[in-house]
Amino acid sequence: MLHVLGNTVPMVSGIVTAPFTARALGVEGRAVVVVVTTVSVGLLILGTFGLGWITRQELSRGMSSARDWKQRALTVDATSFLPSIAAGAALAWVLGVGGHVVAPLIVVISLSMLSALRAVWANMLIASGRAWGYGVANLSATTFVVFATVGAYVLQLLTLASALWIQAGGLAIQTSLVALLAERIPHARGIGRASRGWLRAWFPRIRKSVGGQIVDFVVGRSDLIVVALVGTSFQLGLYSVPGLIPVVVYQITVTVIQHSWAPGVAKDTAARIGISWRVSVLVGTFASIVGGLGVWLVFLPLFGEQFEGSVDYIVPACAMAAGIAAIVPAVQHAATSDGGSLVVWSTLGAVLVNALVARGLGWHVADAVVVLAVTLVLVGATYTARSAGVGALLPRPRELIRFVRG
Repeated sequence: MLHVLGNTVPMVSGIVTAPFTARALGVEGRAVVVVVTTVSVGLLILGTFGLGWITRQELSRGMSSARDWKQRALTVDATSFLPSIAAGAALAWVLGVGGHVVAPLIVVISLSMLSALRAVWANMLIASGRAWGYGVANLSATTFVVFATVGAYVLQLLTLASALWIQAGGLAIQTSLVALLAERIPHARGIGRASRGWLRAWFPRIRKSVGGQIVDFVVGRSDLIVVALVGTSFQLGLYSVPGLIPVVVYQITVTVIQHSWAPGVAKDTAARIGISWRVSVLVGTFASIVGGLGVWLVFLPLFGEQFEGSVDYIVPACAMAAGIAAIVPAVQHAATSDGGSLVVWSTLGAVLVNALVARGLGWHVADAVVVLAVTLVLVGATYTARSAGVGALLPRPRELIRFVRG
């Protein structure tokens, strides 16, 4: 439960703090925060250098290589230090922010991009059966962000600079706690010695893992790509509210996949993709229904009459959430399996083709999102059936119980 909350509460906290930042910063300030957040997530993926998924797979076999992976991750972060500062400065220049905003923006980007060692620590916790620790770290960071944002708003101190400093503080808290808890794992403390030639030996898998993570990121927000290409900026704004439902379901799906690597959940790779797909689809569908009702009854009224049109996009967003729950386990499994590259890039191609066809034929935004969701469900189900058999698509209550117990 701590693991689930740790992965999903940060998304929920974005919902809680959105009205405060929107009122305090205005439309343009809120837009800058959204851009910085999106860019930081993308740079975080690049900064891990694919080590997150690889170490999760390697450490699930045993923690004996943890020190070596930490050393490799430290090397990656050291190499990324200066580029991360340059990326933050470049983003500040592109956005045209004031001088007092440049420093916190660079810190946020740097903390996001220096993510390889943080990813290894996190997956040490997951692979060793201590996923609760990863959840505690995320919950602590989220609690800080929420209380600091609300407090700054009440004290009339919430500016673009303070909002970014709060975001940086959350990242620092998460990193510190993940490191503290991971270094308490027996026989895995400290950093290993530098090994020559590791990059050459692991580069094919690293390239595949990075590519898979990029596709995973694009697919996870592919509904926004379709809406942006098919609709107007006003429609994109309306969709962005119920569009939070697939964002939350994505985090739930990631949690399910991470837990599938815990000891005792699956006996082999085929069983792992099968059970992670079934649980993800089941939980994701349930969460999308609950989320749809929550947006309709609770969230939309907070934003007033200007967002009444968002009601038309609740059902498409729920359908997209189901599509996310079906495709993400397949993409992540394919990215760390032999011969999975075709599936990963085919998924990305399906997203782009869907967007172009919808734009070319002039589809309504809601219809385009629903078609995209159906496409993702079919691709995810097909990959799972080919990897683990058609029976992997059928519900199995006993396996669900074993999955929860871990």
